[in-house]
Amino acid sequence: MLESSSNESCPQPVDRAHLNDKPDQACDLIMKGGVTSGVVYPPAILGLAGKYRFHSIGGASAGAIAAAAAAAAEYGRQTVTTPRAQSHGFVRLAEMNAELTTPGFVRDLFKPTDACRPLFKAMLTWQEGSAKERKRAEEKEQRERDKATEQGLPPPGTPAPPGWFSRQLHRARQVLRANSVCMKTVTGSYLLGGVLGLLLAAVLVSGSVLWALAWLQTGAGVYRALGGVIVLLALGICCVSTVLGGFLASVFTLLRIIGRLNQKDTQRFGICPGSDGASASMKTDASLALTDWLHVRLNELAGRGPKDAPITVRELREDAEIHFKLVTSNLTLGQPYTLPLTRGSRSFFFKKSELVHLFPAPVIDALVSWGTLNRPTRSVRIRDEDAGDFLRFPMGEDMPLVVATRLSLSFPVLLSAVRLYSVKPDKYRKGSDGKPQTLDLTTDIEEHWLSDGGITSNFPIHVFDAWVPLRPTFGITLYDSPLTGVLDQREGHQREENPKDSVLLPHPRNFDQARPQRTAIHDVLGFLRAVFETAQSYRDNAQSGMPGYRERILQIFMDANEGGLNLDMAPPVIERIQAKGRCAADALLTRYESLDSVNFFEHRWVRMHVLMAELERQFVEVRGLFKGADWKDALLHRFDALFAAQLAAQESKATEWYRKKDAVWCTEARGRLEALLGLIETWDASQQAWRRAHPARHDEDRPFFFAENPPRPEGVLKVIPNP
Repeated sequence: MLESSSNESCPQPVDRAHLNDKPDQACDLIMKGGVTSGVVYPPAILGLAGKYRFHSIGGASAGAIAAAAAAAAEYGRQTVTTPRAQSHGFVRLAEMNAELTTPGFVRDLFKPTDACRPLFKAMLTWQEGSAKERKRAEEKEQRERDKATEQGLPPPGTPAPPGWFSRQLHRARQVLRANSVCMKTVTGSYLLGGVLGLLLAAVLVSGSVLWALAWLQTGAGVYRALGGVIVLLALGICCVSTVLGGFLASVFTLLRIIGRLNQKDTQRFGICPGSDGASASMKTDASLALTDWLHVRLNELAGRGPKDAPITVRELREDAEIHFKLVTSNLTLGQPYTLPLTRGSRSFFFKKSELVHLFPAPVIDALVSWGTLNRPTRSVRIRDEDAGDFLRFPMGEDMPLVVATRLSLSFPVLLSAVRLYSVKPDKYRKGSDGKPQTLDLTTDIEEHWLSDGGITSNFPIHVFDAWVPLRPTFGITLYDSPLTGVLDQREGHQREENPKDSVLLPHPRNFDQARPQRTAIHDVLGFLRAVFETAQSYRDNAQSGMPGYRERILQIFMDANEGGLNLDMAPPVIERIQAKGRCAADALLTRYESLDSVNFFEHRWVRMHVLMAELERQFVEVRGLFKGADWKDALLHRFDALFAAQLAAQESKATEWYRKKDAVWCTEARGRLEALLGLIETWDASQQAWRRAHPARHDEDRPFFFAENPPRPEGVLKVIPNP
């Protein structure tokens, strides 16, 4: 079982009366993606909100929704000072959580286009059948355990892998399930296919039926019997062909619908656009699509009305000191972006005519207003006739919170991707008259498709890293249950009846509990799934196992019927997920009682040890570049030659160095480098003195102090791009 094996139940839902009280302590929070698994986060956020003020909040994919809700609720708690007719802050988040747990509510947030409605219905029907299969398997497993208990026998262990016959039988059942799904979702094409299948069967068996009828009339007894069998067999072939024809026709129709996803100007590679656009304001809360509902709820959490302008990332920081970061994926460039983008990053543009199908009217108005005010004039020019539709997109802190969230949660295929544009680099070169060039929207722009942040970083635990943490940065990650394909890291594979046993918060010393999840691979599909998940999460998995990270990342194990793409979960399943969220908050609050607690001191100690060990390795590497006592002077001589070459190149104008500097800057840089080398020299002298004083601790192969016996696994200090 997991570390928390107590029989105590998880805490009950928090009391709403004091949810908007302002706590003295602060924390950061990062949440992993997982589509509908996100319903685990609101109870965890509500539990933490009673003790901590959220200073920095981030996530990806479904975790982005939870992060945005937490940020907006914290903003409302910090800024709304007068009573409102409608609740705000974390009180409103508690009401929003009750809304999310209503059966069918999450499913109804996903509204497919008319063209893809049959495909969406087929997906839900398939999930419904899968849920029934899992329920039957769980009931069978429970009966076997109950029987073993009654007979005084140990519980049954892990079943043996299925044999060849069982595997073929399972595949046959899957084909029949697929046929049933097609019958329920593509009825018109099934009828047409059935007629075609019947005609095909008639052609195939007509000859044999004629012979059989002749035998029945004139043949001997044995021939008559054989003719009867042939007739029955022919009728069976007709029935099978009819069903098969309907199935093939339905599959063909579904494939045609899937092909419609390629219509990037209408479907944008997704089944659901996520918004009803301008018509969203005419609908009730119960019928809103996902993005429209998000806009309304985030505004309410922040203390605003549904028709008010959306709250921006800048307002979070300037008005309430809330730092907010999400991850999205630029599929065109094949790299992640951390939102909001830093100053000086690539400029993006959008077409109003496209985004009106993805966002409600107040959000579009805010984007158009910002784009109009920030129309480029010095770099490039946009023609007046294009300026009403083609505008700059706010990728920095002026980005609305709901827009950042939508960019991060664009679940591939389920939700449409978002298309933005950039100007081709050569258009930034001014013309011969020294004026910026005017854009031709047919030839001078490049499209960028932005999709789910979980594609590149589903758990960005690193985004709020600091060398010396002033507050705890909690992470909540989601794992598949050991019962559904994961090779358990613990002893036994018993079902965790208590949700508290599905929650794990390792100690710094417990690397085995934080090592990457091991996935069982039994077939080609499992192998391909493992390939995808490795490409998606290898960096996050490695980061999560590092000392200084693993002890603040709470792991929640989810069963196969919990979260993921299960859009229509039963009430008991939702309640179990919610209970895990409450247990998650309780585990974090119990471990980190205060910033002065022993556990937070230990966390700071581990972070300091990891950092100093890696800095020491870099210092030793610099010191090892030159041998002898005059190594420092030799290295400074190299720097002097470097500065002189840079200045000479600028004066001669024969070539221009990247980011050129003048003599004043080079003199100051030389002094600062000398100070750094002096620190390395002092560090080296201290290490030599330590060796002489403690010869028994000396290791010739590891000339280190902090890095002599560092926390495992060892870290690596790298310079990487800021995504």
